[in-house]
Formats: sequence, C-alpha cells, structure tokens
Amino acid sequence: MKFKKLQAGNVIFRKEATKGNEHLPGICIQAHMDMVCSKNSDSTHNFLTDPIVPVIDGEFLKASGTTLGADDGIGVAACLALLEDNSLDHPLLECLITTNEETDMSGAENLPNDVLLSKILINVDSEEEDSICIGCAGGLERALRLKVKKEQPKESSSFFKVSLIGLLGGHSGAQIHEGLGNAIQLLARIMNPIAQEHQDIQLASFYGGTAINTIPRECFSIFGLPKAQVEEIKTKVLSSFDDIKKEYKLIEPNMQLLIENESSPQECCNHDSTKKILDFLSIIHHGVFRMSPSVPGLVETSNSLSIVSLEKEYFEAQLFARSSSNSQMKYVSEYFDALSRSYEIEIIGDRNGFPGKRLFIYFIWLNFLKNKNNKKGWDPEPSSFALSVIKKVHGEEYDNKTKVYAVHAGLECGLIKKQYPDMVFF
Repeated sequence: MKFKKLQAGNVIFRKEATKGNEHLPGICIQAHMDMVCSKNSDSTHNFLTDPIVPVIDGEFLKASGTTLGADDGIGVAACLALLEDNSLDHPLLECLITTNEETDMSGAENLPNDVLLSKILINVDSEEEDSICIGCAGGLERALRLKVKKEQPKESSSFFKVSLIGLLGGHSGAQIHEGLGNAIQLLARIMNPIAQEHQDIQLASFYGGTAINTIPRECFSIFGLPKAQVEEIKTKVLSSFDDIKKEYKLIEPNMQLLIENESSPQECCNHDSTKKILDFLSIIHHGVFRMSPSVPGLVETSNSLSIVSLEKEYFEAQLFARSSSNSQMKYVSEYFDALSRSYEIEIIGDRNGFPGKRLFIYFIWLNFLKNKNNKKGWDPEPSSFALSVIKKVHGEEYDNKTKVYAVHAGLECGLIKKQYPDMVFF
C-alpha cells in the first residue's frame, strides 16, 4: 500500500487491485479528517490539545459538552478498515482523506487533477447506512457588519447579563428544516420589543454561535436597563420567554433563559444602535427559503444565521446560504443586497462582496465584509451504471429498502468533480 501527503494537507492511500481484478475501474473512497469544533459555554475543552470525552447514551455514542466528530470520523474509520482488510477482492482502491471540509472546503478545492487514478468516487460523509447520496447543495458564506455608535453607560442604569442556553443546535444544512430554535434570533426576539419601548436601553454585549455551519444553541448579551423599570422589564422578558418556551416545548425542552446581575461596562451602544442591531437580527431570514419541487422532502434553498458578535465599532453577523439551484443562490445573494439597501446603503464597489468603496448615507452602515465564492453543488447522476450496481448490492443488504437521495448540505464531490469531470460520484 502506498500513501502520499498532498497540498492543503490532504492524504491519499493507494492499494493495488487484487489478482484478477486489475482490469476493473478503480474506486476511490473519500472522507474528511476535520470536524466541527463546537462546545457548550461552560466547557473548558481545548480542541487543539484535549481528546474528545465519549459518553454512551443507550445505543448512541455522544460527547460530553462538545461535538463528537463522527462527521466525518466514521468515514475515515471506514476507509482505514477497507485498507487493512486483506481478505477482500477489489479493483484498484484509493482512499482520499481531505482537510477543512467543515470550514472552507479548501482541501477538496486544492486537490490536484492528476493524483487520482480511480474512475468511481464514493463519498462517505452521510449519515444513513441504508441510503445512497447522489447530490448535494452548493453554499455561500457572507459576513455582514453593522456599524454602531458607542457611549458611556448611563448612571441611571443597572446592567444585566441575559443568556439563552440549552438549545439543541444542529447542522445548518441537513437540519435547517426541522424547526430547531436559533438562540441568536430567539434572544433578539425577546429583547427587541423591550428596546423599542424603553428609551434608555443600552446594549453592551451580544454574541452567539460557534461555527458557521451549525444552528446556534446559545446566545449571550449584556443590557443596561433603567433602574426604575428593572422589575417591569424583567417581567416582560420572562413573559416573552414563556411564550417562546411553549412554542418550542416539543423540540427544545431544555431551553433556559438566565438573567444575572452584571457590572457596568466601560462603554455600550447608544439606544439607536441597540434598536438597529435587534431589528437587524429580527429581519434576517433563518431557515428554509424553498423546498425542492422535484425531490419530495428535500430543502432546495436555505439560509442560516450562524454567528454574531458585537465588536468595538461594529456588529457582525455571519450567514451561510445553501442551494442546489444556481438561480436560487443568485436570489439569496440579491436578498443580502436588499438587506443592505434597507439600511440606506449604496454599495459602490464589487457587488459580490469584496472590499470596495462605500458611500455612507446614514450613521449605521452595512458592509459585505466577506464573500467566499459559491461552492458548487453536486448534480445527481441517477442513470449511472455504478449507481445501479450499488443499488443492487444495497438492496440485497437492506431487503430492498435502499433510499437514493440528495442532501441539503455541502459535500466535497462538487469541487472534486471539477478536477475530475469524467469520474462517477456517489
């Protein structure tokens, strides 16, 4: 068996065909070695140095306070198991293990077009054993910045940390249609009416989300409230939370709202900026834009509000849109443009979001800070011979219950296919 480390950190293993199978088309099994590094706020886990702490929960293996890394650790394990099994008859076998799938897919994007010898690629980055994935959505990441004005905290205010915790979180592609709570938007929903009604509310901190491709499960904020109205405002906040908790009782049973005393900060947003931030979070679409008209149950287009943070001069929101339709992805990009126009912004530079000159019409501005080029989707090939063989084998293994599907999440096949257009993927 041969192996080689490629650029971008990718690794390829190659095992020659067993005797009598040399004439058969080679097969490449592809997985990614990285994971989503997300943890609860009270966890001290260091992903760079600490091992994952596994927990057995009935029939499931989970992690304690962090993500587990089964995506795509289980795929890597499958590759290694195939490589070490010398009892198998097989054609040329390659295993490609890529890097950075969970962030920018730079491993697949930087794969050279002359290293794979196989004619068929099987991506092992899906969840269901009895299912065959033959397509995926492309993706578009954007970071939006909203400029804010800061001022000194009011002497007539008391400051409180308001936290929304205990939500399930989830994958912002594969689970975007499940109705899971977005901690960022739910906390904004609770606090926005308060800020609109009470003129002396000041926002000192607001942050939530830990990874661009996950639904945020926690969000934290610090607000300054008029001392004379603290109890009235707390009652309204808790009442709003009770309404939300009833809405989500079946899918977010562990959701909690915490209100804790906080010391006065050095500075905070003025009232106008506070309202603008909460309005901004309230109008960003999180969830499904459109279901697929051709594949029942498949999300075609969605957007996720994934990460937010209040910095010294601006408020930043990171979004992740996905679609299997190029025209729908264009529509989502135009939706982002419409968000900028709603805040009275004229974008003079590159509409695709690279830094350019801006005309500031209002004291709050929206800046398309980051635009990662659209990641290509993976177009299904339902009539391929390789798929028919796989379906036959799967049918024998799973009593003809094999499901062929496409997924609303980013897989690396679209980028790899760009380098190997004649290869068959599934």
